[in-house]
Amino acid sequence: MTNDHTEIDPRGISQLFSAVKSASQLEVDRIVEAVIDKLRSRSPIGTFDEIAARHMWDEYCWVLQEGPFDDNISGLGSLSGNWDSTVHNFVSSEIEMLPRHLQMFLTIYASKYGSLADEYELGSIWIEAVESVIMGEIAEKALRRTLDLIGPHRSDVIGYEVSSSGLVCSTLSNADLLSDILASHVDTMIDAEADLSVVTHEVIDVYMGLVYDEADSSTELSELLAHFDSDIRALLKDKDVLPALEHMQGEILDVLDA
Repeated sequence: MTNDHTEIDPRGISQLFSAVKSASQLEVDRIVEAVIDKLRSRSPIGTFDEIAARHMWDEYCWVLQEGPFDDNISGLGSLSGNWDSTVHNFVSSEIEMLPRHLQMFLTIYASKYGSLADEYELGSIWIEAVESVIMGEIAEKALRRTLDLIGPHRSDVIGYEVSSSGLVCSTLSNADLLSDILASHVDTMIDAEADLSVVTHEVIDVYMGLVYDEADSSTELSELLAHFDSDIRALLKDKDVLPALEHMQGEILDVLDA
């Protein structure tokens, strides 16, 4: 009587783990982005009065970078702990919706790359280990973000995060006037949905003030400017200032959302 057995090529095992790693990493990345998208889609709680958080993702990143905040607030537990629980619930929901074979893959992945690897039992599905890996990935992304533009000193740093373009903004920048205008409207500039018309009009007002100062020595030029003032302002708004401000806002949002 012979004992039947199967010889497993070590290369096959290696290829299997490579396939598991590739599939799992894609799924980890997807879950991380899905959770971040959920946090971005929710309005800020308003925990910190001094920051201009646009959504819960901003607030969570601030907690991780500036915390931990472990004070027990009104018996509700630590602020950092509550935030971790909130994000953990989003992660758990995403994992629970996965088919069983992906949960298995992610468990194998977590056993190799996670902090709880030593406790893994081959063939098991260990949701806690998978959650730990994904929470770690989210935390890494949160800690890499630059948050100065939503911080308490955002008005002081906004001028360093933009490159002025266009005739008007470049002129004001060279005269050290643009940074002050942006600083007074920093919360508008960091809001992708904000109406930039107020900032645009202020930029044009300051620029036209410079132009009129230069024209004071010429009566004819002063009269010409006064006669066509509204037309000049409209032209500057549509063709120069508003496009320049939209470009600067794009630069600011690129920094914030990197």
